Amino acid sequence: MAGRGKIFPDPLALAKLYTTSAIPLVLLTVGMAGALFVAIASAETEDDAYEWWARAGAWLLVVPLAWLSAATLVFFGPDAIHALALPFTRLNLSLSEAKTLIGLLTALTGGAAARALGPGAGRHPSFARKVVFALAAPTFVVLLLTVLSWANFSLLPHMEATWLHLYEHSPAGGFDEIVALWSVLVILGLSMSYFVNVNKFSLHGMYRTRLIRTFLGASRTRMERKPNPFTGFDSSDNISMSDLRAIQRPLHIVNTALNLVSTNKLAWQDRQAESFTISALHCGSHLVGYRPSDEYGKQISLGTAMTLSGAAVAPNQGSQSSPALTFLLTLFNARLGAWLGNPGPAGAYTWRLRDPRWGPAPLFSEMFGRTTDTNPYVYLSDGGHFDNLGVYEMVLRRCHYIVVSDAGCDGGYTFEDLGNAIRKIRIDLGVPITFAAPPKMTKDGQGKTNLHAAVATIDYRAVDGAQAKQGFLVYVKATRSGDEPIDVDNYARACPEFPHESTADQWFDEAQFESYRALGVHSIDTIARHLNTLNNAPPTIRDLYLAAETYVAGRSARPPEVTDGALRV
Repeated sequence: MAGRGKIFPDPLALAKLYTTSAIPLVLLTVGMAGALFVAIASAETEDDAYEWWARAGAWLLVVPLAWLSAATLVFFGPDAIHALALPFTRLNLSLSEAKTLIGLLTALTGGAAARALGPGAGRHPSFARKVVFALAAPTFVVLLLTVLSWANFSLLPHMEATWLHLYEHSPAGGFDEIVALWSVLVILGLSMSYFVNVNKFSLHGMYRTRLIRTFLGASRTRMERKPNPFTGFDSSDNISMSDLRAIQRPLHIVNTALNLVSTNKLAWQDRQAESFTISALHCGSHLVGYRPSDEYGKQISLGTAMTLSGAAVAPNQGSQSSPALTFLLTLFNARLGAWLGNPGPAGAYTWRLRDPRWGPAPLFSEMFGRTTDTNPYVYLSDGGHFDNLGVYEMVLRRCHYIVVSDAGCDGGYTFEDLGNAIRKIRIDLGVPITFAAPPKMTKDGQGKTNLHAAVATIDYRAVDGAQAKQGFLVYVKATRSGDEPIDVDNYARACPEFPHESTADQWFDEAQFESYRALGVHSIDTIARHLNTLNNAPPTIRDLYLAAETYVAGRSARPPEVTDGALRV
């Protein structure tokens, strides 16, 4: 046809384009069909099957992208080499010499990439080295494949091109057709929303299965675990939260945040969230209500609770929420949180459900920041979006001894998480928490004079009356005092940010993981040296508090002083 000559006057160019794009387009079509099937069947699909389809879908994206990239370099690389070589001809070089020079530059680029992060770079290379590697490595790979392609075409210059036929379609389309198509898409979308599970059709399921394998699967022996040979996951790793009732102590309470981005409580427009807990007994919030865990969310699992507690990347993030953030993260499906039934009166017909029955309503609420605690469903995310230390719920339950481990990223030692918890406890619960002296932990004292712990008093009597027992808090912070084990000190020298590396780093290597673990053990051992128990009896939580008090005061171990029974466990 005449149009073919205008668009592709060179039949070889058409053959190249067809070879480059045909297979990716076919595979992407298959992938879209698979995604459609998963969406429709998501309400009936178990996690194992969902993970299988997710991996299959990932390969249906990886293969087309790999083919497209390789084919582009192979078929269009020689043209790129020719275009790059033309400017060098102005230096009185022939095209062949110019192309040879490009080959030499390719080799130099590879050498620069190797040196940037080679053995001489150290464990934590400088920013400049990282930039050089980030630019040089991919440039080298692209140039290498392009040069190889040029060499191939130079050796085989007489390749035949297959004649292909293109068919033109009229680009004309009227307004009526557009409206009809739009109407069909709207009806199709609303119909499919009854089948698409908004919790499973997100990153939440992917994150949950990996957390379960990492922490719960690791607690089972190899003989017990029977993972799927393709996915590597075992559905038996997970357990119901209510199953933990048999282990009566300690009572495991998982903290999450119930998002209130659209709350009508004017005093809460800054925090935009409230505390929501999941335990073996009950799930809910003291402001909304509680439901039994063996019925809530179709017997909510420990893996789900753990995932929600760590769902830091979510469109609604408590005080960190913003209209742009909620919209963009929902649009790109960066959603680690989940929708569950409201445990309060508004969720009388939904609190037993594992997922919303109809997807669009909660999904649009998530996208436009309309989350509240008065809808049939509530949006739960990382507990750190309300209280990153978990102190709030412990004070609410009137715990008399609370040990807080603060391993957040706080290189400036501003104590943001601690201050946030104390402030909300005083505002909401009316209970003051007072440190006898400011924590002896500063940025300048890092690795020198910092203490590993601080102690505080929880004044329950301010609310419950003079007869109430006081509370005591041991605050342990990730910091270095200069007496850490040599391997921890070595890691700190190689990585000056330690122990306040960004919590966005989710891929710890062996040395990094062990350094944080060893620092925690060292911190508790340092406090435990001041334990003073009678008759070598096993130490209690009270003994740990007294040891921390002695350690902070800088005194030698002393017998506990009990004057009013307040320290009685």
